[in-house]
Amino acid sequence: QQHTDPPDEHTTVLPKKKQVNNYWLVGAWWDERKPQNQTKRFVDEGIWKNGYENKYAELVHRMQPGDKIAIKASATQKLDLPFDARGNTASKMIVKARGTILRNHGDGRTVDVEWEMDFKQRNWYFYTGRATIWRLQTEDTYKHKELLDKLIDFVWNDVPQDYEWFASRWWDTEIKEIEEEELLETAFTIDWPEYTIEDATHDIFMPAKDFSSIVDNLNRKKNVILQGPPGVGKTYLAKRLAYLLMGHKDQSRVEMIQFHQSYAYEDFIQGWRPTEDGGFSLRNGIFHTFCKAASLSDQKHVFIIDEINRGNLSRIFGELMMLIESDKRGPDFSIPLTYSKNGDDDFYVPKNVYVMGLMNTADRSLAMVDYALRRRFTFMTLKPQFESDSFQEHLRNRGADKQLVAKIVNRMMRLNDEIALDTKNLGPGYVVGHSFFCPSSTEIALDEDWYTTVINNEVAPLLYEYWFDDPNKVDSMVESLLE
Repeated sequence: QQHTDPPDEHTTVLPKKKQVNNYWLVGAWWDERKPQNQTKRFVDEGIWKNGYENKYAELVHRMQPGDKIAIKASATQKLDLPFDARGNTASKMIVKARGTILRNHGDGRTVDVEWEMDFKQRNWYFYTGRATIWRLQTEDTYKHKELLDKLIDFVWNDVPQDYEWFASRWWDTEIKEIEEEELLETAFTIDWPEYTIEDATHDIFMPAKDFSSIVDNLNRKKNVILQGPPGVGKTYLAKRLAYLLMGHKDQSRVEMIQFHQSYAYEDFIQGWRPTEDGGFSLRNGIFHTFCKAASLSDQKHVFIIDEINRGNLSRIFGELMMLIESDKRGPDFSIPLTYSKNGDDDFYVPKNVYVMGLMNTADRSLAMVDYALRRRFTFMTLKPQFESDSFQEHLRNRGADKQLVAKIVNRMMRLNDEIALDTKNLGPGYVVGHSFFCPSSTEIALDEDWYTTVINNEVAPLLYEYWFDDPNKVDSMVESLLE
């Protein structure tokens, strides 16, 4: 994936901290940037930059001033090794640069680094990792602490590697070979906080049993669409549902995009894209990249598509019409993609990928969801929660008096009844949600002036759009809401 955006000029300087014992081994290979190896640029500019806009941000945020960092590349080698390999192929990690982190830009991508300009490239063997960002654990509980300490000494303290010590353990006796997955699970994975139903339903108005029902259906079907009228909190709930499904608030395993009428298969799966030199290169789309990353893990990953019915779904999904089915997951169902070369790029959707679509039922500019896609998803409907005790309590806690709370609840429920009964023009899919009355800013006073502003500037325009051919009817409704 190519990223050519310049570093954000509006960076945040983090406060100075005591020396911390974090060591980072990071990649510098950007597939579609020329040159692909960004090491020289990073060293010249005194930075390291995450090449992904939507991955590893949480790891980058954890990088702090004083942490040690080194750029590495992974490979294998069989010939001309500096030790007796017993006829085996050895894994190799080329350490290209090392330095100390000075500042984190706070954008999830960039850190300033004081690189050691006299550092000479060196090769490390056996205990290696291909992960783009590898945080080396220094905790005594780490299973391979002895190996890790030797790696740290080699990279940052100039201690030569004892090849025979490693070779005897790798191929003769104890360790054999450490799998990449084990490295990812131990030395790379962060202990994300556990996420419970109590965390998920805190300060929302949906009953816990309804929330759990959505997660249960997502677990079973693997594909769920949250549908509902405007203002019921579809986007607000989506990531909470994802975290509850995963059991942890791990943002690195959640991706969220929005479909629109220009969105295409080439953006989503794979397609030819122009390059800086005037040519074209085959580039993987965001869902393709997400699935490849998920295939390296056995943990659940959730892909969220906002406004899923705004795109031409048949054109966007292509072969995924079959591959996203819950019983068509995994490498056994791999198929070549549209732009595959000689069938050498078979693709599948991993079993640990869950897809959640969000759909506004009141947007009449949209076409019906493709029936072939519809049967592959479970549809869950979200409704306004004006009647909810927790919604009313929320308003009171924000400073609204009892009279105003009753006014909001009674008048909005009456308005929604009228919308739902107009099945000829509207219906239940067009009712008005409670989030119109849930301002995000805590500085807003919930009083009569605020209520009037919401009705005039947010609810009324929606009603005039609904009954565009009967403005007098809307005038009467708005007057009733405000009286």
